[in-house]
Amino acid sequence: MIDLEALRELLLGCCPAAIPSIQVGVDGETYVDISQDDLLGVVYALMQTTNWHHLSAITGSADEEGLQVLYHVWLGAGLSLRVRCGQEAPRLPSLVPLIPGADWYEREAHDLLGIEFSGHPNLKPLLLPDKWDGPPPLLAKDGA
Repeated sequence: MIDLEALRELLLGCCPAAIPSIQVGVDGETYVDISQDDLLGVVYALMQTTNWHHLSAITGSADEEGLQVLYHVWLGAGLSLRVRCGQEAPRLPSLVPLIPGADWYEREAHDLLGIEFSGHPNLKPLLLPDKWDGPPPLLAKDGA
């Protein structure tokens, strides 16, 4: 179980512009909505001050508001950091400088959702052919 008060205090120190919302899903997973500007600071603080174990996945989906990207981490229980970005030229900071294991997760999200990860050392295709000429597969409209 994640200590929600301790998490709230940590987030208040990392996210001075906006207080992130914290929600606990029916599955017990804790979700925190943060801005892309706060992502690196929050991840760094979690790694330094909590029972951080690992980044288990980066997933994403598209909706009418843009892209929603979830950074799934394990702190003795599940925690997902939710970050939003637009579908037109989506860009997020890379976690690779902090977590080298984020490399393949970010490359997969780049291939499938078209997200550019600023600071990533090598965003070469992971799943798609090198000469892929279509839209990101998870953003393609029917028939594309």
